[in-house]
Amino acid sequence: VAVVSFSDVSSTEQEFTNNFFKAYANASYLSAGGATSFGLGLSQAIDEFKKLNQTNHVREIIFMSDGMHNTPPDYGYYLALCRIMGIRVYTVGYGAEADHDLLKQMAALSGGEYVFADPCGNNESGIRHMFMRQQMNLSGSVPTIVASGEIAQDQTVNATSFKVLPGSKYPDITLIYPGSHLNVILVGPDGKVAGPN
Repeated sequence: VAVVSFSDVSSTEQEFTNNFFKAYANASYLSAGGATSFGLGLSQAIDEFKKLNQTNHVREIIFMSDGMHNTPPDYGYYLALCRIMGIRVYTVGYGAEADHDLLKQMAALSGGEYVFADPCGNNESGIRHMFMRQQMNLSGSVPTIVASGEIAQDQTVNATSFKVLPGSKYPDITLIYPGSHLNVILVGPDGKVAGPN
């Protein structure tokens, strides 16, 4: 992972590293300010991929902005370059000033996806799902099914059903729950509760 910042200038805060804690620490010091150049942000991120000079890695950008593109260079050239280089751009817009339509378009044109990050935390699960899919891509996992919903305290819900392929030793299940505790019960087609064995 690498961390790039942009406004009316761009810089690399963290070159590519396997140390996610170091990257997170460098990203946590960032704050909003200045103008907004989507082109500079994409250009700086592309430069980091070029410096890495490896094509066997997942090539994705998580592009976060709270503003509207209002400073050259134009982002169109760099978005086209991302497509040519096989880099997906996942976009996150937060705040009322973000150009949500443009961020959606950027994601769609590059094979990524767009998520709105509500400053009040109302779309926390959408952002978590996006990062979960990113993590799966990095690990080589391919989700069979993604389900979401709501659950209240002391409530039991039937979240979803899925098939386990014949010959599979076990299903890989990932849950994201922002609450304090969640019990999961897996029930087989015969109605029996699946245990740890």
